Parts: sequence; structure tokens; C-alpha cells
Amino acid sequence: FTTFFKKNLQVMRGVTLALAVLLVFASLVHESDGDCYMHNPRGSNNRLNERSANRDNANRMFDSQNNNRGGYNAGDQTDEAFSDENGIYYMKYFQSASVGRSFLTTEWTNQHGCGGDDANDPHKLNCNIVIQYTCQEEPESINADIASGDANTLDVLRDGENRGTQNHNAPNNLEEDENQYDSRRTGSVSTDRGLHETFSYYDDCYVRERNTGLFLADQLLNRGQVGALGYFGARFTRQNPNANRRGYECPEERDYYPYWHPTPWRDVAVLVDNVTRCDFYTEQSFNVQPRYLCREKFSGSNTYKPISRWNNETGCNENGGKFDLQRYN
Repeated sequence: FTTFFKKNLQVMRGVTLALAVLLVFASLVHESDGDCYMHNPRGSNNRLNERSANRDNANRMFDSQNNNRGGYNAGDQTDEAFSDENGIYYMKYFQSASVGRSFLTTEWTNQHGCGGDDANDPHKLNCNIVIQYTCQEEPESINADIASGDANTLDVLRDGENRGTQNHNAPNNLEEDENQYDSRRTGSVSTDRGLHETFSYYDDCYVRERNTGLFLADQLLNRGQVGALGYFGARFTRQNPNANRRGYECPEERDYYPYWHPTPWRDVAVLVDNVTRCDFYTEQSFNVQPRYLCREKFSGSNTYKPISRWNNETGCNENGGKFDLQRYN
């Protein structure tokens, strides 16, 4: 079967962590628009600070596949519209004391039904809902952190202050050196635009060969979009045959769960139509099941680069790479 997912998230900030919550919707039978809207924590639906009912940029950070209306703006700290990240009001959630459990109520609307009991009352539309999050340490001042000049600050999780989509300067070949890679990265990432996944994560998706075992149905992948590398990467899926880009989201990871490659997303819960699949999702979650990736060195260097063409051990080893086991950090 194929799966089709939706993201609908907005950055939250607490005392020490920056969090983003991922809500995904899966249709197990055919491609469909899930139309999922997060309410708590607030989901942006790709909005930022619009003064209109419609969002300006449906491709700002992720592929929500939702209508242009819906979603929540990033809040202002005062009665003045924010001009940078430090002026954004971030929702805060307080945990219990050192003893006791904390609960975060999660609310969403999925516009389309999820069918019935698949085992005894099969429907044409079945769905799973997967809730995930990603996090990083909270910088004291996100603007000061980005302005420090350290290239690592380009990866700071942020809502941004500009409604544009991050850029991606694609590689022309697989033999670039470290300086050439760094130049592409720093020339692509804008510190005033929102960011969930990093440039390196999408760049690896761009370079990595697609999983050729995936069902394409009647979809023809657009060879005109393969670029200088000359092959179909993980940007191409049944749901994304033209390799359209939304932020730095990897289309193959977005469209299939559980994914077979390391990702920055960690599972919270999987809500299923068919409980017989619970063991499968529990066992295959990246929370507990490590994933492999191919590690190759930059041309003329002993430094490992964050991208590789090879998605399998044979291809990796035959081309001088190291097929390495990765656990969620």
C-alpha cells in the first residue's frame, strides 16, 4: 500500500527546549487530501504573520495539503507586530514537579473520516494518525545566536520573520569538496525565514536515490526535474512526481511511515484503524529501531559529508562509503 501524510506544526519554546509537533495523516488505499488542522499546540498551516484569512505561502516550511484558510499566526509579545524572532510570543507549557507526570493535551481536526473497523468493516478510506516531535536546545536569544556568524546557527529551529521559502542551491556533482558544500549551504539558508528540517537533511534527500520498490501506480516521475545528478532522488514519490520542494522537508520521509532512513522526528503516538498493526509500528519506530545511512568522505578530505547517493549497503560499500548504524539522538 501507499501512505500519504500531512504536517501541521508551529515552533513552541519553553525554558530549555525548542519543540515542533508533527501531525501526519495517512490514507492506506489511495492518495487523498487529509486536511488536518492542529489546534493545540497551535498548528501554523504554513502561516506566519499574515493579515488576511488566507495564508501567503503554502510551501513555506512543509506540505500541509490543507486549504489556504486555517492555521494560526505566530503571536506577538506586545501590541506591536513583531519584526524579528525575539518579538514572537511562544506558547509555554509548564511541567509538573520532579515527582509526578505531566500531560499536554493535543487537539486537531481531520476534515475527512477515518473509516471503520478495518478488520470487520472495511472501508475504502482508512487512516492512521502519527504524532511526532523534534527539539533542540533553546538559544538565549535566537537573533543573537544566528547573528554570531557560526555556521551551525543556520540550523536553529525557528518560525522566521519572512514568509518566503528557504532556498536550496542544488549540487552539480557528487565530487564537491567541503568548501564547495559549505558555500552552497551558507548561500541557501536565510536566517530570517522559518526552518524545521535543516539544509543538510534536505540536501541528503535530494542526493539520495529514491526507494525504487515503492508503488507508483499510474504516476510518471518527471525526469525533467532530476537536475545535474541525472537520477531520481528521494524527492520523487507517487504523491510528489514533480519533486516539488516545501521548506527543507524530505518528500519520501513525509509520504511514508515508518521511514527507513534516519530522520529528526521522534514518535509520540500512532493512532490506528486496525489494532493488529500496533506491534509493527511499535517495533519499527525510529525511537527503538536504529536506521542505517551511508557515510562518504568529502573529496580530498577525511571529513565525512552529510549527504550520500546510496540508500543500501551494497551500493555504499562498492563506492567507498561506510554503511553506519544511526540511533535517535
